[in-house]
Amino acid sequence: QDYAYGRMDYEGSGRIKDIPDMLFEVRALAGPRLYQTESSSLHTYVGFAQRYLSDDSSGMRSSTNDLGYSREQYYWYIPIGLHWRYTLQNGWSVALRAEHDVFLRGLNYSGLSGVCGGTDGEFSQDQGVGYRMAINLMVPYGNDLHYVAIEPYYRYWEVEDSDTQLVYT
Repeated sequence: QDYAYGRMDYEGSGRIKDIPDMLFEVRALAGPRLYQTESSSLHTYVGFAQRYLSDDSSGMRSSTNDLGYSREQYYWYIPIGLHWRYTLQNGWSVALRAEHDVFLRGLNYSGLSGVCGGTDGEFSQDQGVGYRMAINLMVPYGNDLHYVAIEPYYRYWEVEDSDTQLVYT
């Protein structure tokens, strides 16, 4: 599972800076080991995952004086991937991971009632795709139970625009 918290900048109908932003992701993965030797292994996996994103600009004003609002976004998807690891004689190891994320459904909630006193928006998304790639380097230190890991990674989502609806004020 992943958790991240930070601040983001919005640019659309005006600009709003430093909006609190949170991401939480839960994944359940399983799959067989395709092969293993003393120094390397290859696994494949499939699973189910949910991604949750929240940003809340309630009470903030944009550069065009528009009011901000809270927004929550959910994605449900199926991760399918390969994970290869190679261990060197000195205990160092390198791993490569590649994943294709099959988008199932997305829901967006927009807290518009706090802005205009009308109804909140609920929007669905039906098409999208995601990708993940990572390179992992593990270096032992101390005894056999301690490692330092460095893992640059790349994550990408392309999701179609959500449906639209008329929101009453």
